[in-house]
Amino acid sequence: MLAEPQTITVNAVPQTLKRVSMGVNSGVLKTNDGNWTVEIAHSYNKRVRHTVALRQRKIVADPLAPTINTEVTQSVRITLDSPANAAFTVADQKFLMDGFAAWLAAGSGAIETQLLGGES
Repeated sequence: MLAEPQTITVNAVPQTLKRVSMGVNSGVLKTNDGNWTVEIAHSYNKRVRHTVALRQRKIVADPLAPTINTEVTQSVRITLDSPANAAFTVADQKFLMDGFAAWLAAGSGAIETQLLGGES
């Protein structure tokens, strides 16, 4: 189980998340205002999957009816998927995640910007 609280910094603003639910192989952490959520899930079958997602929620004016507020969300999710036969160790899996994160962040996030701009 992750320690509590967890802090994620987005655009230089720290967001402190506390556990709001816990299940078998899963957990959810949220900020007090509910605008930030971390969802964690693990699946153990023929393949082992570890997923973590960060979701952001905002209340904004509806572009078609500016006097009405509406909730919008966006999220980012990372899933590590590997065979259940232990062919890859936890260290191997960490190397894969570290390499992927470094590639996305390289050059001050140039790859992220290109992907978000629709490049492939």
